[in-house]
Amino acid sequence: MISEQLDPASNLTNEAISHIYDCALRPEKWPDALTTISNALNAAGTLLYFQRADGSYSMLHSPSLDNVVNDFFTGGWATRDIRAIRSQEAGVFGKQTIVTDADVFTEEEMNTLPFYTELLAPHKLRWCMAASVSPDPKEYVVFSVQQYAVRGAFDKSAQKRLELLASHAERSLRLSCHLMRAELANTALGEALNRVGCAVVLLDATAKPVFSNALGRNLAAKLGRYSIGDAWPNPLRAPQNSSGIAALAAEIQQVNAHGPSANNTPILMQNEAGERTVVYVLPVTKDGRSTLEVSFGDVNTIVVAMTQQDNQPVDPAIVRDMLGITLGEARVASLVGAGFSPREAAGKLGIAEDTARTVLKRVFSKVNVSKQSQLAILLTQLSFRQL
Repeated sequence: MISEQLDPASNLTNEAISHIYDCALRPEKWPDALTTISNALNAAGTLLYFQRADGSYSMLHSPSLDNVVNDFFTGGWATRDIRAIRSQEAGVFGKQTIVTDADVFTEEEMNTLPFYTELLAPHKLRWCMAASVSPDPKEYVVFSVQQYAVRGAFDKSAQKRLELLASHAERSLRLSCHLMRAELANTALGEALNRVGCAVVLLDATAKPVFSNALGRNLAAKLGRYSIGDAWPNPLRAPQNSSGIAALAAEIQQVNAHGPSANNTPILMQNEAGERTVVYVLPVTKDGRSTLEVSFGDVNTIVVAMTQQDNQPVDPAIVRDMLGITLGEARVASLVGAGFSPREAAGKLGIAEDTARTVLKRVFSKVNVSKQSQLAILLTQLSFRQL
């Protein structure tokens, strides 16, 4: 059973979390997962929106939203999505985790703007709440939950539950996004995992590796002294004098026993050569086991690891988790800490320069620094710990 900190008795929420992790290795199941997310929130439907660094975007949605999504694209609303425009202009993702209509619109605007009256109203929709997640620093991913007008706006309890579900979804999407981008639906799973752009290791209940893709084996070699055999470091048998190894062992034990907690803090590792890696541990659900056992036998957890490049900004998710700021603030901080000016950061993020500067001031206040150079040093100190 995957634990849920907010409401352990909520079968709908636990079902949604299970479906979310089903999608890690089977991204074609995301529409089903979005349906269970909607059910857990008593919502009309849920959208999963991807915007990439090159400006391209794509969208997945629960089947209940088929008609409104069709009207969204055929009616040209994609270029005049006032919700998305207002949210970016106001920088609301830099202030809070969950964004609702009330954060960017007045009641009068919702009664008169064409987006509401011409697109949403014919489908009896009105209310929305959204959560931004960061499975890949090179793209935006947003969960947008839609609600019928008659049900009223989402309350704080629903917003908190979406925050929890989005945290789990972010972890699952770290592998799922790689598989979706590779377009490997008709490829054998073992071959697909060998071709994705991140290290993937499948572990049994004793943390013994049963499969490691090429990047996983390469990473194991780089970690060197912690390797068991020629597959992958077994953290349950490795020396426990390192916070990185100990954290990895603890997370695997947590996932094996209870499933992941809502805390999505990454495990940060660095070897003697200075090569830095960000590690996440995903559970394997009952449905996932049936998918994996044919090719790999008993699989209990999935380790996904991504190498942090020295010449690239730090992953915003890491900045968010290490500094305790929001994802929007972390996106600005990551770029500025890597040497980009506020104007350059604003251009990369598609926001106004004034918004970027306002967000940066808020970051400075939260982390107690006053200069961009101090922020850069802080990111270096906090983001990676020597093994």
